[in-house]
Parts: sequence; structure tokens; C-alpha cells
Amino acid sequence: MRNVPGLSATVANAAGGLREPMTTSAKEAGWRRRDYVSKTDIYAYRNCPYTFHLVESGQISRDEAYSPISVSLMEDGIAFEDGILADMPVTSKQLDDPDLRKLADYVYNVETIVDHERKLIGRPDGIDLRAHAPIEIKNRFDVKPMDSLELAFYWRLLEPMRENHDVAPYGLVELVTGSYAWVPLKPSHFKKVDALIDGVRRARRDGVQPLPCRCFVCLERPEVLAVFEEMSDVGMIIGIKNARAEALRSVGISTVSAFAEADPHDVARLTKAAPGPTLSAKFVLAAQPHARALRDKQPVWLTDERLDHDGFIAVDLEYISGLGTYWAGSSANEIFMVGALLQQGGETQLFQAICYERKDLAAALRELAALLRKHKTLPIYTWNGESADLRYLERAARRHRVSLMSAVNARHVDLFRFSKTVVCLPIVSHELKSVGAFLKIGRDGDLSDGFAAVGIFHELCATRGKKKRKALADQLLRYNENDLRALAAAADFFRTRERPTGT
Repeated sequence: MRNVPGLSATVANAAGGLREPMTTSAKEAGWRRRDYVSKTDIYAYRNCPYTFHLVESGQISRDEAYSPISVSLMEDGIAFEDGILADMPVTSKQLDDPDLRKLADYVYNVETIVDHERKLIGRPDGIDLRAHAPIEIKNRFDVKPMDSLELAFYWRLLEPMRENHDVAPYGLVELVTGSYAWVPLKPSHFKKVDALIDGVRRARRDGVQPLPCRCFVCLERPEVLAVFEEMSDVGMIIGIKNARAEALRSVGISTVSAFAEADPHDVARLTKAAPGPTLSAKFVLAAQPHARALRDKQPVWLTDERLDHDGFIAVDLEYISGLGTYWAGSSANEIFMVGALLQQGGETQLFQAICYERKDLAAALRELAALLRKHKTLPIYTWNGESADLRYLERAARRHRVSLMSAVNARHVDLFRFSKTVVCLPIVSHELKSVGAFLKIGRDGDLSDGFAAVGIFHELCATRGKKKRKALADQLLRYNENDLRALAAAADFFRTRERPTGT
């Protein structure tokens, strides 16, 4: 992160807009929605092209396109941004006033900006006048990949206002800590933004066919569920989404079977000559085993490697991550549930703890450490733990002074990483929930993902009634247990290579 000197000396521009054609109201500019693309458009399209198409074609409303959790996040983010902007000083000068640059380097509360040549429209949270670079305000602790794309979009939008075209592209992100992150914008960011802009316009012009997707909208759409049932669209293949799938369809490779049987070098040659991304022969060769798994509805084993154990401890955490500012908890109490499942000699032992406060988390970590010490020869399994659970666990153990990580690190196996190297399953994602469904592990309860679990934890912390609190706590416990049992089933499968026979 780069500190930006003097950034606190800002000037907010709350006066009217700029001279045409730079900024104006959409109505005054004769803006027709289908012709112009905004940051919100590319975000929605990137999230789910088919949902974007449903909204744009009037089949669902914009309100119906977002889950309650997503709405809560957006509302909190908007409130945070509004609070920051409300504290900014105000000037009557407009952005095209030559005296404005003498007063400050940065402006906020700018009017909507329209680039009629590129047909782009938007309103960055602020502008760095030194290079007409965008500033975005985010209610979180770090910069996410989508932030770079947003800044690249706004850099494009501000291009006609920029006097110095030799400056290296960049943007600034103000984080919840009050610090600013300096974000260099790379050619790859602009390439992705341009592809998203093209995708938005193509979706408006031609529509979007139902795609394999598990977003809030698609999860309940019968036409999308039919795509999952058929397991035939090329977009079902892991690693082939949106732009890559469209590139393959454009050269006549629209099904899983066609991709599985295609010559990798022919695919590379065809996609290189077509619009959109080029799929290298190496990429195609690596993706074809999963295509064969989907086509044949059977696992395709990549190696002979198996797990070797006579028992194990499965560990799964639920955590708030960067959402601590939205919901109950804080960066000092990121983990709100600790779960472990011991399986040995045909017996299982389940340990779970909901952590409302720091003391609850400290106690849960000590119990987990005691469980690991008691069974010091058993391997410890997580799902994607190297990228997620173990990082949170290490921070929490250090913060609460619990001796835990030496035992974990010595015996840990990340089954997500293990599975990717040994097998391609006939499922459309590497999510533990999908693996559990393939292994016939039913899920009890209606929580769909970790985001929903965070929302339930927030509601639990805000609820006072004993009956309601118990019901919410039971939801969280069931969700965590579902993941632990799916993780245990995966561990057994990677040892025996046999699917369970249960329902």
C-alpha cells in the first residue's frame, strides 16, 4: 500500500456539471440507456451475464437480481461512502475552472460524467486532479480485483479530461482504515474492462443464453437448472466461463463432448482467429479431462495417488473476513465458528463452538488444540485451508496466545488442492458443497453459502429472544456440520476411490 501525501487536503465539488461533452445529466445529453455503459453495468455483467440479460430484457427487476445479503452489503457500502463524502469541504468551483487546481489536488462529489465518443457514463467517488485519476471509497480493509477493474473503467471515462497522456495509469482506493491504496493499472486491467464493456453491449443486443451458474438468481431458474441437468454446455467445464465459452461457441465448439474430443492445436488456431480470448493448446489439454468427466458422468483420475489414513480430524471454520465492519465482530474476532469432526475406528466425534466474543474464540481454540494433542497421529484435513482457514486460524491463535499451529502445520492436508491434482469430478465447481453432493452427502438446512452464514451470525448477535436465537444458532451449527461431513466424505473417497452408497 502506498501512502499518498496531502490526500487529506481535499476539495469537494458540489456545484453543477462540466462543459459538454464531458459531464451532464443523462437526460440533457440525450443518453439512451442501451447505448451507454456504466461501472454498474460491467459489475453486474461480470457477476452473471444471464442475470444481467434478465434485468436488461425486463424479465426480472433490478431488486430481484440481488440476494438480501448482497443488498445489505451494498447498502452498508453506500452509507459508508456517503458518510465520508459528507465530511468533505465544499467549493462552488467547477472541474473545468483553471483556479480549482490551485486550491487542491483532489475533488469529490463530482457530477455524472459522460464520454459520448466511447459511450461511457459514470461517477467516480473522487478525482485526483494531478492526472485526472479516479478515487474510489471502499468499506473494507484491502483492495480487491474488481476494484482495479472499476478504476480502469473510470480511467477510461476520464481520458478526454486528461491533459498529460504520458502518465502511467493509476487509481486510489480509500479503505475503511482511513488509509489510501495506490493501485497501478496494468494493460491486463484495461483488456478485461474492454471485454466486459463489449460483453454488456453484446448482451443487450443479442441476449444471453442460460448459463451454468449458481448465483442467487440462476439457482432457482428452471432454464438454468436444465443446463445443469443436461451437463452439455461447454461453459460447464471448470476454467471455461463467459468469454472463453463464448469464444468456443463462436468457432462451433458449444458442447462438452465437442470440446472433449477436439484437437487442442485446432482449438488454439480457431480461437486465435476469432474475436475474444485465445485458448492455448496447453490450456485445452489441461481442461479436457474435466470435459470427459462431465461427458461420461464419471471421475477421471489423473494420478494413482491416494490418501492413506486410519482416521482423521476434519476442520472447518466460519469467518467474517473483511466483512467485520458490516456485521458483528471485528478484525480482532474474525472467526465466529470453529468446527472439527474426528473420525477413527468407525466412530465420529463432533466439536463445534459459536464464538460471539473474544473469550469464546479463545476457549474454542484451546479446545481444538486439546483435541489435536489427544490425537497427535491423525492427519488434519481442510478444504482450501491453505488459502483461507489456516490463515485465520494462525492469526487467531497468535492473538489469543494458543499453541496450535505447529501441530496443524505438521499434519495438515488441503483436500481442495489434493483433489485438483488427482481427479476431475463430474461436477461444475470445486466447491465443497458440490463435492458433497457428488458423494451423496445430503445437506440439512437452507443456508446456501458462507455469505449467508455471516448474515445469520449477524442476525443472531442482534437478536434477544431465546427461541429465535436458538433457531438461528441451530442453522449455523447445521451449516458447519454439513461442511464437516462433506469434508469427511471427501477424505474417505480420496482414500478408497469409492462413492458412498447412502442417499
